[in-house]
Amino acid sequence: MYLDLLARSLAVETGTPDAAARLHGVRVLAERALAVGVPGDLLQAGQLHHEAGLLLRGILAAHGATDRCVILLDSLAPDADPMAGDTVRARFASYGLLDAQTRFAEPAAQAENSSLAMAVLDISLAAPVLDALYNRIAPGGFIVIPGNEDPAGRQAVLAFRAARGIAEEIEEIDGAGAFWRKGA
Repeated sequence: MYLDLLARSLAVETGTPDAAARLHGVRVLAERALAVGVPGDLLQAGQLHHEAGLLLRGILAAHGATDRCVILLDSLAPDADPMAGDTVRARFASYGLLDAQTRFAEPAAQAENSSLAMAVLDISLAAPVLDALYNRIAPGGFIVIPGNEDPAGRQAVLAFRAARGIAEEIEEIDGAGAFWRKGA
């Protein structure tokens, strides 16, 4: 029930019609990663307000998963605006989810210290984040792109997959995004 309320609240806050479907897809895959024991932290990259990151942190709390954290990455630029991070921290605090299991990583190199069970990537940053962090995603981990509508971003992801020889099937989630599961 807690996660349902959190997801609904976050979907309303975004003000976008497909937010509920996107967050539902993220939730289903994060809970699957926990259920099957994919090792590693959960990463959200590139979405300014971090609704998926808030939901991921709520999922860890609801499942009592204290051995993982949520890593938030706004940008790959080392000179990213620190005010955006302050706004996101305030949002996490307002939900009671700002704690040691919530980590802010700027730039991407700071997120490279742990394995990742899941990476939720804004389509505009998907290819560069994958390039920087794909080796950190654990076998069986999920790569989730909740908004797959940008043709240039989608093409960049496909080019990344082709260059790495990634053959795992890309699956649609709730009509509002796509994901694949990393092979061994």
